[in-house]
Amino acid sequence: MSGAVSLQNQAYSLYASNVQVTPLREAPLETSYSVFPNPFTTELQISNVGIPDATAVLRDAQGRTWYRSNLTGSEYQMAHLPPGLPAGLYYLHIESKGRWSKPTSLVKVE
Repeated sequence: MSGAVSLQNQAYSLYASNVQVTPLREAPLETSYSVFPNPFTTELQISNVGIPDATAVLRDAQGRTWYRSNLTGSEYQMAHLPPGLPAGLYYLHIESKGRWSKPTSLVKVE
């Protein structure tokens, strides 16, 4: 029985055929940027990105994008976040040429 799961006597089995593994995206973007303060209220300072043509993207835990901005070549950049940004957990990524950095976890407080 292909695709069947047996639950008798606490034994679990799964049979699959024709399985293909497809990579989701290229290797992560390597960068050593920093973001502060954390926790934050209305703005963030992003520093030392060191990648030309980079974009900062702030998403909430549900994956909704709340902030997106092209980063300048300067050492520091202020991110003025939208009014009404709810308190909670957010993730900042740096994107360049279709590749994404590992996320930095941030907490927004009132």
